[in-house]
Amino acid sequence: MSLSVLSLDSGTKASVSSFSTASVSASAGSLLALWVADAVVNGASISSISGLSWVQQASVQPGGPPYTLELWTAIVPSGGLSGALTVGFSAAVDAANYDLDVVTGAAAGPAGHVKTASGTTDPSALTYDTVTAAKFIFGCLIEDAENQTTTESPAWTTLANNHQSAVRNLGLMTQVSPDASNTTAGSDWSGFPSGRWCAAGLQLTAA
Repeated sequence: MSLSVLSLDSGTKASVSSFSTASVSASAGSLLALWVADAVVNGASISSISGLSWVQQASVQPGGPPYTLELWTAIVPSGGLSGALTVGFSAAVDAANYDLDVVTGAAAGPAGHVKTASGTTDPSALTYDTVTAAKFIFGCLIEDAENQTTTESPAWTTLANNHQSAVRNLGLMTQVSPDASNTTAGSDWSGFPSGRWCAAGLQLTAA
């Protein structure tokens, strides 16, 4: 089975203490990757995710609060998954953008190579380890209410690209590489009103 990455659901939420995804389905043995970018002044973070046994792979901030990017993963057990997932925060957040991805054909669990990066000016950039891999997934939070654009060559595929300004300016873009030939991921935007960003990357190895 070839390794593939697809977005099952993504979106934006404002002024919530929890949210639910759309109803999704995934086969047994699949890897789920949940990206959540949130903006909050009270230090809240994800406290629960329903349905599966989830592991936090990364939590990174663009120089400090109120913005945080979290990456969580879970392996779908025998019997598969069908239904919505509910994400709970330790306290209410001003804004949250999310993307739920499913990975099939990957070795069990993350490859153990999770990278993070942050900066204060656009564009964003994150470099992966130069070890055997099949694909890379990249997620980037920006303090801006606009879409990001890919900067890689050859081009990576955008999985989700959501932004909002209802309460806070917040953007989240996720991408997947075509292969492992380019070990540097990135995105660009206008940089207004802020150029601050943070990113996480997950390396995938084929089964």
